[in-house]
Amino acid sequence: MVDRPFVRLGAATILENISAGAARPWVKRALTGSFLTRENTKFLVLHQHETLPHGDQIMEALATANLEERHLADLEEGASKGTVLYLRMAEWALQPIALSRICDRDEDDIPAEEIERIRSFSMSELTENAPEALTAG
Repeated sequence: MVDRPFVRLGAATILENISAGAARPWVKRALTGSFLTRENTKFLVLHQHETLPHGDQIMEALATANLEERHLADLEEGASKGTVLYLRMAEWALQPIALSRICDRDEDDIPAEEIERIRSFSMSELTENAPEALTAG
């Protein structure tokens, strides 16, 4: 990230806007689930920033910046990777057999289709066709 700070900024743009705009009603509805607590929703709630609109501030700064093509490419890459990261966090929280739960489960507990998904995973899924990679499997 030291050499390409716009990758991190792209991911931050997604994070800081994750529950704003068109997503706000869906997030508010999702946060009413009976199984949700202050502890397991802290990440999302902290990034709503209704009083400190960091997402709006980032978007305004980017809109007025004189960015080069390489900066825009890095922003797009960061936004894509950030989206994958944050969606995997949501998947981990909501789906007990999700791929992202591999770190806290024994291999015997993981369904065969998830093991195959892990074996066939390629890092290119994070850089090429990220939305398709999220729906595959």
